[in-house]
Amino acid sequence: MRKINVLSVALTGLLFFYCSASFAQTASVQKYIERSNQQFIKWFNSGKADSIVFQYHPKGCLASGGCGTAVIQNHYRTEVGKYTFRELKTLKVEVKDTVATETGHWRLLLPTGTELAGNYRTEWRKVNKQWLIFREELLN
Repeated sequence: MRKINVLSVALTGLLFFYCSASFAQTASVQKYIERSNQQFIKWFNSGKADSIVFQYHPKGCLASGGCGTAVIQNHYRTEVGKYTFRELKTLKVEVKDTVATETGHWRLLLPTGTELAGNYRTEWRKVNKQWLIFREELLN
């Protein structure tokens, strides 16, 4: 009976350690993504389309369709100046190994003063200690 109690305590400790480490990793990745989103807004609103490309995986895909660095670069070169990003708010991040899934809310302002908003999901992949956008989709 004593062996079972010792084993239970050991397994509980390992489970607690694993859950704590997983939570810490998720929190760290979420902070990274939130900083990246703020940098995206800054670059987009100041017309630095070429800088935005560095946040994407070389085989990354846009919500509007198309994949790869050239497609992403051309997309943002044509989009900057058409509207202003007001917010990219991360609502939830799930991490599994080298893949993180972010769910969030976006808000932008058109030159007419009209505000548009919606939700998004972004898949991030870790490449050489850096998280890069691999795939994004608009949820509504």
